[in-house]
Amino acid sequence: SDYHKLKRVVSQYKNVHLQRLKSDLRGSAHHALALNKLVKKVTTPYFVVLDADATFLHWHWDEILINKLSSKVPVYGTQAPPTKPQDFPLMFAMLFRTKEFNNLNIDFSPKVIAQKQDTGWMLREKYLSNGYKGGLIDFKNTRSFKKGPFKNLITAEYYLKGYPDIFASHFGRGSTGGVAKYHGGKGVNWFLRLPLISHPLRVLRGKKEKKEWLAVSKSVVVNQARKNLSQRYEHLKICPYCSSSKLSFVLASDDFLAGTNGLFMLSRCDKCSLVFQNPRIKEKFIGEYYTQELGYYHPPQTKKKRHLNVFPRLVFSGALGYKKLSSLGNIISPLLVPFRRFLRIALIPGYKKEGRVLDVGCAHGGKLRLLSDIGWEHRFGIELDKKAAVHAKKDGVDVFVGPIGQAKFKPKMFDAVTMSMVLEHLHNPFDDLKRITGWIKPGGEFLFSIPYFDTVSYKRFGPYAYGLHLPHHLTFFNKKVLRKTLIELGYKNIRFYFQFGPRDVAASARRKYAFEGGAINKVLSASFMRPVISACVFLASLVRVTSRVSVYAKKK
Repeated sequence: SDYHKLKRVVSQYKNVHLQRLKSDLRGSAHHALALNKLVKKVTTPYFVVLDADATFLHWHWDEILINKLSSKVPVYGTQAPPTKPQDFPLMFAMLFRTKEFNNLNIDFSPKVIAQKQDTGWMLREKYLSNGYKGGLIDFKNTRSFKKGPFKNLITAEYYLKGYPDIFASHFGRGSTGGVAKYHGGKGVNWFLRLPLISHPLRVLRGKKEKKEWLAVSKSVVVNQARKNLSQRYEHLKICPYCSSSKLSFVLASDDFLAGTNGLFMLSRCDKCSLVFQNPRIKEKFIGEYYTQELGYYHPPQTKKKRHLNVFPRLVFSGALGYKKLSSLGNIISPLLVPFRRFLRIALIPGYKKEGRVLDVGCAHGGKLRLLSDIGWEHRFGIELDKKAAVHAKKDGVDVFVGPIGQAKFKPKMFDAVTMSMVLEHLHNPFDDLKRITGWIKPGGEFLFSIPYFDTVSYKRFGPYAYGLHLPHHLTFFNKKVLRKTLIELGYKNIRFYFQFGPRDVAASARRKYAFEGGAINKVLSASFMRPVISACVFLASLVRVTSRVSVYAKKK
């Protein structure tokens, strides 16, 4: 059961690997067998061994410990409790320099299992006998030490000299829910010692405290990240829209898509309700987080012209004025107006003879190829990725390669501008909206899509929501902010069309199930549920509660 839970979690990270080792051994002997195999795979200058219920908590703990290593101190780790030797770390959380470790030919197996020796018992003997020392992260027992974040739990806290914040923690006997530590000692209630009922009561308390330990650990990590901003981050003290300084923390999440290092957080403005990443990666560094694994710039699989079937031709002609596609569509156009919603969701502008269309974030030119197939002759694009732009240029698109702020298009040049899932990636979205507006002719159309945060999906799945895409999504807009902004920029006929793709629900459920389990998450992530989810999401889009929205606006 534990293995399958761990397997689900590991599946969410591309840079984490899980290996299962089966044997007849138990306890420390089995742990030792696994470690002896794993350390042989180490190819880095340093490596870390963590007990299953121990974790480092300090911001940049690895850099701090590596900088403390020396020729005489090639290992650093958590101090043992007073009942064990105090001159060398105990293997709850330890960082090793690989070179010395390999030279010592260490076996993690306990010498005498009957004496209940810990896994890695030989470490102390080998290092000390060869003239090395082990650096210690000082041990504090929360039975008596009540100044740390885990003061309400029975656990171990560790502090490194020179660093006032907690450095690491060890829950203690996590595989059994900590049953043994609730049997006696300070801080244990008398009823946990009663015959017959004491063991199940200790199990329940252990499970409860373990959940609390995990929650406090996450809270410590988030607070550490917010306090210790590196040069790559910028902290926004005011809302980028209304300039209010009243901001609230929303959530923290990993980069589940590309697997880049970091913990990324969202804040909400208490005044206008805009949600935005805070702190966020500085603009000059953000490009490093757009790896090929994201799939943003995959080239097109085919360049063949699309051959639209009869019904799509009717809809295009009758709903949006593409008269050349079907003469019948012009006749029955009133009947086709309801289908306009689907074309607006797909960001298809109304037809303009000899018109110019700009696609912001055109990638390899897929959207512009479709627009060419249905009648647009003059196509332009903006794209950051040079390789993707090459494909669009080969297809006859006039592409500017670079950010929106550096594009030199003439004022009032375009009859329509489209922008699919780009606005949320921009560091200065309101400035870029103003600049784009200047390129649109009076009466021209602006169509764009964004993820929408204030919906059931984000509330249900929280940090596991697929649409977060942190750290790439910087701003999550709401209708109030967008409508007001577009009106101030001179737009009218503003419409919001909520999308109905099932992926956000299914992928979010799969991710949350991997980390937290839950019957509902398991069912929603199952492939057989996809048709049901699709139907439900479509109905949800009609009442405007889905997690993506397409916006239409017409310039006055």
